[in-house]
Amino acid sequence: MQQLKQVMTIAGLDPCGGAGLLADIKTFEAHRLHGLGVCSALTIQNEKEIASVDWLSTKQIIRQIEQIDKCYTYTAVKIGIVEKPATLINILDYFDHRNIFIIWDPVLQSSSGFTFIQQIDAGELKNICSRISLLTPNLPEADILAYFAGQTNSIEWIKATTDIGCSILLKGGHTNSTAVNDILYTKDHTSIINGTRYAGHSKHGTGCVLSASIAANITMGHTTEQACRNAKKYIHRFMLSTETLYGLHEKPDSHD
Repeated sequence: MQQLKQVMTIAGLDPCGGAGLLADIKTFEAHRLHGLGVCSALTIQNEKEIASVDWLSTKQIIRQIEQIDKCYTYTAVKIGIVEKPATLINILDYFDHRNIFIIWDPVLQSSSGFTFIQQIDAGELKNICSRISLLTPNLPEADILAYFAGQTNSIEWIKATTDIGCSILLKGGHTNSTAVNDILYTKDHTSIINGTRYAGHSKHGTGCVLSASIAANITMGHTTEQACRNAKKYIHRFMLSTETLYGLHEKPDSHD
């Protein structure tokens, strides 16, 4: 029997199952992959608000990864919420000198207004971005990250970041347009990934699902651009799967 390929997420536990660790694992399984889940935080929340977050220490996070590494191999890791920049840097230290595609979904604040990371030093941010493969901010997150980096223009920050080897998928869901187009910036190329806004089909955890789908597609052997395009298609089906805040995770089309 052929063993399933493995892919890892490092993320917070949302007890509702719509975002974070549980959403990532559901996404991985929909792509017919074995999801490896490392918990970075226990969130006390529902679909309307986050009451509190209990952060796991860096040591606890690394210990989880170390145990996984005794039995499994993986080529892609998606990282979600972490307590502070130093935690993320320590995680990246652990993965140094390994050929792993690392995606950071920089969830700085929840849609209900809960702030996860208050500040990132410009030097820390450059350190982080120089060691990850893909960053997936939405428009407000890109503006905040540019501010942390000391840039007044997010496009200038994106250019500086791609120059040090970190690709950026700028998500367009926060525009007022009927189109929800994402833009993939790499060091040498810019690609537009078209999408459509579906009225009445808002979903909890779409950013988590998108980045998890990208990680899954990278694990399956796709290029960064194709992985982002396939993940966009997956999100479209996820958005239309129900009329509630919680979508269903279905197997991607065979050509994805």
